[in-house]
Amino acid sequence: MVNNEELTKEQQIKAKEFFLTEEDLFALSIENMGCTNVTTHRINTEDTILIKQTYYRATYEENEFIRKEINKLKKQGLIFEINKEHLEHLKIIFEKLRKAELKLNPEKCTFFKSEINYLRHVINKEGVRPDESKVEKVKNFSIPVNIRQLRGFIGLASYYCRFIRGFASIARPIHKLLEKNVPYRWKEEQQNAFVTLKRHLIMAPILRYPNFKEEFFLYTDASGMRLEAILAQKDKDYKKYVVAYAS
Repeated sequence: MVNNEELTKEQQIKAKEFFLTEEDLFALSIENMGCTNVTTHRINTEDTILIKQTYYRATYEENEFIRKEINKLKKQGLIFEINKEHLEHLKIIFEKLRKAELKLNPEKCTFFKSEINYLRHVINKEGVRPDESKVEKVKNFSIPVNIRQLRGFIGLASYYCRFIRGFASIARPIHKLLEKNVPYRWKEEQQNAFVTLKRHLIMAPILRYPNFKEEFFLYTDASGMRLEAILAQKDKDYKKYVVAYAS
């Protein structure tokens, strides 16, 4: 820190101009600092012999202080733990891309994330679930009053059909209104189907990833009007979980 009184009038003017033009480089506190590019400095020590610092064990108070400061930086996203397994996976992918002569756009790449939003789905280590923003659209979708609005709702709901058991059967009354020469009349059966689909989408489960080393269970049901299927597996506790619905 430099005391303002230590600067000449000319230096004070230059300092003020500098802080005004480069204000984006500074923050009022560490919480407002955010992320920045790392700057590399090179120090010329000439013939000076470097003094090695002797290792010592930090005290309990020092360890607590360091731990708290590290946690602060983690919460701000300024530092993170290195996942060696993730690095190995990235190495394999990059090597395969290099051999295939394929390139990635760095601006569209995301690394070291525990959860990402991709193609209207939220993906994490637990599995896949619908994007919350799209689910909110379904929740707030008004009753369709014409074919155009009805197609909009069906398109949105159909995108997440694999999360809904018996989707085709539930949606059938609504699909009837899209058939040729069928007048658009919104009745009780359409309203029930509309409400049921919205409820199922809002409460959509997390679909877990398939484990190709374990046994699959396929349940099917069919009639002259519909075909439905459930793909499931068992976890370590021998409890079945759904991988996907189809109808």
